[in-house]
Amino acid sequence: MVLCLALIHHRRVSANIPLALLLEWLRSLQSTIIIEFVERKDEMFQRLLANRDEQYADYSAENFNREVAWRFTICKRLRLKDGLWELLVLKPR
Repeated sequence: MVLCLALIHHRRVSANIPLALLLEWLRSLQSTIIIEFVERKDEMFQRLLANRDEQYADYSAENFNREVAWRFTICKRLRLKDGLWELLVLKPR
């Protein structure tokens, strides 16, 4: 099992790694994944974006869910923090 808390949004913004590449790497591990997705509206996410020219257009719940669906089966989904965060349990396809 792989636990990915605060991984996706930090790797996307701080290291400029596209969502698709991160999710493909996670799928390649062939393990159950527990992953957190943080919406752009979250105040801490907005701090990550502060003073950056790039706005990471691929970082959206819609794109994340599409990329996840191509690579994983969603076993469980839990919304947190008034829907701004989501925890998902994923199994690779």
